[in-house]
Amino acid sequence: MKRLVIIVPDTITRSVSNFKEIHRQAIPVTGQSIINALVYDAYDENYFFPPGSVQVKSIDDYADQRSGESKPAMIKEAVLPEQRMHMLLDIRLMPFEKAMSRIIAFLDARQIDVYLFDNDRFAGNDTTPQREIITYATQQESAPGLPQAGDATPLQEERETIYETPLVVEGHQIGHCRIERHMTDGFDRDLWIKDIEFITPAAARIIQANQHRIQSRKAYIDDLTQLYNWRKLNEQMGRMFKQFKTGRKELFVAMIDIDKFKIINDTYGHLAGDEVLRQAALVIRDGVPHVYRYCSELFCAVFYGQDKLEVLDAVESLRKRIEQMSFQAAGLEFKITVSSGIAEFETSMNCFMDVIDRADKALYVSKEEGRNRSMFYDDIKERYQAEASRLRQRTMMLEEELRLLREELARKKRPLN
Repeated sequence: MKRLVIIVPDTITRSVSNFKEIHRQAIPVTGQSIINALVYDAYDENYFFPPGSVQVKSIDDYADQRSGESKPAMIKEAVLPEQRMHMLLDIRLMPFEKAMSRIIAFLDARQIDVYLFDNDRFAGNDTTPQREIITYATQQESAPGLPQAGDATPLQEERETIYETPLVVEGHQIGHCRIERHMTDGFDRDLWIKDIEFITPAAARIIQANQHRIQSRKAYIDDLTQLYNWRKLNEQMGRMFKQFKTGRKELFVAMIDIDKFKIINDTYGHLAGDEVLRQAALVIRDGVPHVYRYCSELFCAVFYGQDKLEVLDAVESLRKRIEQMSFQAAGLEFKITVSSGIAEFETSMNCFMDVIDRADKALYVSKEEGRNRSMFYDDIKERYQAEASRLRQRTMMLEEELRLLREELARKKRPLN
């Protein structure tokens, strides 16, 4: 069945903000009859399969119904089976791994290698085995043992073909891919290349989107511990700040620090220290609801919707568990402890950093009193206020002494009459 491929002006796709709206606006033009058509945006080099259509009889009629928008830049006929049109939409909506598997199956490829300009080799997902996602191979191992006389079968040459094509998105080449497949009987290379040209624009979009997802994830993930970092903490807490201000649920923050961790680094090296830190991070992650690596050996745990006793119990249980554990690194066994400072968010606070600052002050007291303990800010608040009062008084005394010294120096510099 013939379909009309409508190359939509880029002004249409640029005027909308989401995929569903693009579907609504990319109306197929099919002349006398109404048939869903594959829509191809030449600017984005992207395919769409709109679910709906309107009754139009000509291109001019189409332009009139678009409320003055520009006409489609080009209309051409193409033979596009229904299945292919659905496939293009499906792979756009699939998870990356499934989409790549679908493309590999469509091309009957043995292997696809994707090369990007910003990486020597890109292999898909950064947290799971990469090659399984974009490499498809079927290999048969010969049975063990020597062949017997008369059992030999004629050897068949295994032929393969390779095709390389650029990956282009929005007119910019982001890399290229190398596609390899077995040449079976009746294989038509020209037809296979047409299939590659058909699917490559959609594949390029999928690959680029996945790369952006990976890069975005790396910006928020600590490489060593695989925990969210302080950047993610600030972004999430800032986004939820208005919700916190309502006070509907209690919010607590615990700053957790590994005691005397610098000694491990200085004595046994950073490789051993990193391994101990990585293992400790796993224990902390399992012991609290939400944890972030704040910096170095300092972690930030967030408790939302739990009361004070539950938070204290969780932090203390974590402290005791770490104290009893042994951590293996560089062939050695390490014993560590942690100190914690806990604070509660108050609706009168101006920003999330205010509660972190209080938790950090409680942590400082935990360290000052001998480490390997947990302190709640409310329990040391009066002490801090008293110390702050003494500090203010001492500052005022020093300022007064400085003022008197300046007056005395000024008198000595005056000439005698």
